[in-house]
Amino acid sequence: MQNKLHVLHLARWYPSRADPMLGLFVKNQVTSLPQDVVSTVVFISPVKGQKEVKRTVELSGKIREVRVTYPDHPFGAMNIWNFFRYMRREVAAIQAENHFDIIHVHILTRAGVVGRLLAEKFGVPMVVTESWSRYLQPAVGLRHWLSYKLARYATRGAEALVYVSKKLANALEQHGITAKRMVYIPNVVDTELFRPAQGERRSSGPVRLIHVSCFEEASKNISGLINAVAQLKSAGVEVSLCMVGEGQFSAEAESMAADLGIADLIDFKGLLPPAVVAKEVAVSDFLIQTSRYETFGAVVPEAWACGIPVISTRVGVFAEMYRPELGAEISGTDPASIAAGIRAAVGRRDTFSQEMMRKTAVDHFGKEVVGASLKSLYEDAIRSKNAGD
Repeated sequence: MQNKLHVLHLARWYPSRADPMLGLFVKNQVTSLPQDVVSTVVFISPVKGQKEVKRTVELSGKIREVRVTYPDHPFGAMNIWNFFRYMRREVAAIQAENHFDIIHVHILTRAGVVGRLLAEKFGVPMVVTESWSRYLQPAVGLRHWLSYKLARYATRGAEALVYVSKKLANALEQHGITAKRMVYIPNVVDTELFRPAQGERRSSGPVRLIHVSCFEEASKNISGLINAVAQLKSAGVEVSLCMVGEGQFSAEAESMAADLGIADLIDFKGLLPPAVVAKEVAVSDFLIQTSRYETFGAVVPEAWACGIPVISTRVGVFAEMYRPELGAEISGTDPASIAAGIRAAVGRRDTFSQEMMRKTAVDHFGKEVVGASLKSLYEDAIRSKNAGD
């Protein structure tokens, strides 16, 4: 093994100028790796309206980022073919220039298939991290069947499959998507960026809730949250809601708030840079998550890193780590249950320990902890591959 371990990351999602939030959790994980690990990230993606293939190479700290975007083709199979073609070309060039020791695939399916083929071609081990919530839903139709079949092919060629929650691991195994080893490594929280606000905590005025998401109704249940705020207003409970993010349900959410007569209680911030998001979370009383399902839910430990309690449905990392000191559970996804959960949390808003919540985030999700776990995983995978050879 070289003095510095070189990891090739094949990322299905990764931040770009077009979408700085896409796959940000992947970049955070790569960034968490220790200084003696060198990373090259390859991100290949179609872009609607683009007329030609574009390639950029950037250095982001100790990470070399190679991005290739190409015109989105109306025939989906052509997009997949181009993905394979450009990925193969980039990986071959990287291997010729600077030999990599291991391939780390982030998000199945197509990146996993090409990752397995290239790992076998170059004789290096592969590990896969999966975070996609689609495995928590029933597989319907030929497209899902084929996708899951290809995912099984990809992971059976991996030394390890990393999952971010026990519920996701169970779902993957139910679909037969497994590897030699199943390993839990959570998503990373930037505990330097997400930290408690300076000065005194707010102790008067309406309770300030904050919700951060991609505004996707099926999973995030935005409508349930907005209706719950309306119910609280009717009951005379003073709350305000800061909503950060944008997505398919953004316009409908604003219209719903206006129709319910609570537009003055909800501040729609839109998409914000991570540093601004961190500040907005840190000055809130609670973070609220009303999701119907989550594989992880990075906003939850980010709030804890700021010393902010979380009100959440029983999903993702919140469900697996919940203790009364960390926040309050919501018993269901309907507006009445959400409103009841908020009222219960507000009733004991002075009982939460900022120091304890912060420690939970640092000890479980901090860069040093996750980065060390990833490096250990890589070393084990290389040893296992070499022993097998």
